[in-house]
Amino acid sequence: MSNSTSNFKMYNYNPSTGAAALFAVLFALTLIVLSVEVGILNRSTKRRISASMDSRLKCSESQDDGLTRKKVTSKYICLLVGCGMEMIGYIARAFSTKNQDRILPFIIQSVFVLISPALFAASIYMIFGAMLTLLECSSLSIVPARYNTTFFVCGDIFSFLLQCGGGGLMAKSGTQNVGKALAIVGLIIQLVFFGFFLITEVRFLILAPRRANLTSYFGNEWKIVNWTLIASSILIFIRCVVRTAEFCEGQDGYLMSNEWIIYVFDSLLIIIAVWVFAVSMPFASLYDVNNTKIALNEFKETSYENDNRC
Repeated sequence: MSNSTSNFKMYNYNPSTGAAALFAVLFALTLIVLSVEVGILNRSTKRRISASMDSRLKCSESQDDGLTRKKVTSKYICLLVGCGMEMIGYIARAFSTKNQDRILPFIIQSVFVLISPALFAASIYMIFGAMLTLLECSSLSIVPARYNTTFFVCGDIFSFLLQCGGGGLMAKSGTQNVGKALAIVGLIIQLVFFGFFLITEVRFLILAPRRANLTSYFGNEWKIVNWTLIASSILIFIRCVVRTAEFCEGQDGYLMSNEWIIYVFDSLLIIIAVWVFAVSMPFASLYDVNNTKIALNEFKETSYENDNRC
């Protein structure tokens, strides 16, 4: 594939190098902050979990007993990778603004900025699914508990692949229409799954205090985590609505012809969505919910052993 183009119009405006560089720095900073937070929480959890309990968790086939540190950390990996991809996307965009005769940087920024929110969504789905199980609230999910995480993540992966393919094809003049169609379908699928997921989250938030016996033991931890997921989900959902409208409107539409749209309704919304995680994690995260669950299990086991001795 050629790395340059002479007859393909990349932007319908004069793109800002400074704005792209600014968001590259912001996403780099966000990646560093989140990585440090996850690392600190991971090490803190290691000190809290006893060796005997950690070995039991590794052998357990059910999440009802709690999760190992690695399993909790794995829920945040997509969030970190998404931040990295956003950073790379905006670095490529900054380079592309000064090198509009080269198509590769344009393709990288188009694809990476388009698909990164699907990775954030994957982390949101996995964290929510784990929290449902830890709180023994799986019955409150609209989707059967056994398939809850799989259902949403599979939908997210499908939309991710469609957007990835569409973003790449849209960057080439001969396949723009096909790429546009794929991107629109991918975004619509993401919207449907996200909308359904938001309903599930809100339903859980309302019903959990009344129907789940364990929520009182977790204090406000689970509420903070769930509100974090809801806030981020709403921001990503709004972003997806705007991007879908942008692609439906077409290359010459108002949305694609004004650069401020992408920075206000994509870049800004997504950076706020990930900073919601960064701000809330020191107060409550899946690590804290998991630690409380493990502490409850250890307390129950100790009480059971003491009762047997008596």
